[in-house]
Amino acid sequence: MSVEVVRAFIRFRRTALSHGIVAKKLSELEKAVNMRLDQHDQDIEDLFDAVESLIQIDNPKTRTRIGFLA
Repeated sequence: MSVEVVRAFIRFRRTALSHGIVAKKLSELEKAVNMRLDQHDQDIEDLFDAVESLIQIDNPKTRTRIGFLA
C-alpha cells in the first residue's frame, strides 16, 4: 500500500511540475510552511530555556519563607 502512495506522490509531482502555476503555488506553500516550522522551533526552544531557568532558580535554600513566623 505504501508503494502505491509513493507512486501517487510521484505522479502528482510530475503533474505539478508540468503545470507552471501549480508548481509556483506549491513552492510558495512550501516556503510558508517552512517559515512557520522555523518559528515554532524557535518558540519551543525559548520555552525550554524558560523552564530550565525556572528549575535553576527553584533552590529551597534561596527561597523566602511565606506566611506567619512562629
